[in-house]
Amino acid sequence: MRIQMIWSALILVVLLFSGAGCRTAESAATAPSPANVTWILSATPLADAPARAAGMRIVTMQITPEGRIAGCSGVNRYTGRVEVVPEQQVFRLPGPPAVTRMAGPGMEFENYYLALLQKIDRYRFVGDRLELLEGDKPILEFRPAN
Repeated sequence: MRIQMIWSALILVVLLFSGAGCRTAESAATAPSPANVTWILSATPLADAPARAAGMRIVTMQITPEGRIAGCSGVNRYTGRVEVVPEQQVFRLPGPPAVTRMAGPGMEFENYYLALLQKIDRYRFVGDRLELLEGDKPILEFRPAN
């Protein structure tokens, strides 16, 4: 009788603590991430966004799993560090990206875009689109290039 009670208590302890509130590496890997996709800016939902200039290049963004961000900001190329935490949908640039310094049509929009990137603190997916947010407010929207 005593051995049966010990086994029952042991099984209960194992059941209570096996995975209680824990995420496995497998479940973390399935959280959607914006990495490894070339994203094309499709919208700037803010009313104060400057118009895109004729002759301006397409605004793009790529993110690596190692925490790098790079792309075209309309006139110049940019690169930098980014913190992406898929489980919490965190998206943060720890500092301003490095940018080449060419001039051309669309500089006002480019400066606006680069400033917005530094305000982003999270992201979400809406269908196949990626929304970058400041709090709960959508700031930039991207679609996949492919």
